[in-house]
Amino acid sequence: MLGFGAKRGYSVDMERNDTERLLKHFVEEDAVLRAYVYASTRSPSDADDVLQDVWKTLTVKLDQYDDSRPFRPWAMGVARMQVRKWRQEKGRNREVPSGEVLDLLAATAEEHADEIDVRLSFLEACLGKLTITCRNIMEMKYLHGLQIADIATRMSRNVAAIEMTLVRARRALRECIDRRMQEEFGTVRQGVQR
Repeated sequence: MLGFGAKRGYSVDMERNDTERLLKHFVEEDAVLRAYVYASTRSPSDADDVLQDVWKTLTVKLDQYDDSRPFRPWAMGVARMQVRKWRQEKGRNREVPSGEVLDLLAATAEEHADEIDVRLSFLEACLGKLTITCRNIMEMKYLHGLQIADIATRMSRNVAAIEMTLVRARRALRECIDRRMQEEFGTVRQGVQR
């Protein structure tokens, strides 16, 4: 198998090339893996932990990857294993999805990977249309994982105002993305015409 770092004892240049190729794949596949892992864990902090384990495992097993084959299925296989490991560590918690549900989530993430990629590119453009205040609140909530009460304190606003800002911002983003999907592909959601 000729893949990343196929020979042990490879040069620093080959190692750098392997790292660059892994980073390229990371950028391409992160959204799909993140969607699957987040849907599986339903917790931003657990999802971040699992994703970190996924990328660590991919890095360690890089020399086993056959780069003549698509990267996404291999990465999704590693993600499935890490989610199952997370599920086992969580024990019998009723809120942890079953193995069948995890398989369905993985299949759905792979099936809709292209749509996820397109929607993410539209999301970037649509975020730019929000006010600075809305973007800051969204960033604190979704990028930094702050609780609404903490955001309200930082912004010197009440909790209800922050909640309403988030509701309106999410609605505006959803409508903007749906509008772009309609303009670009004639559909809002895959297989759904409006």
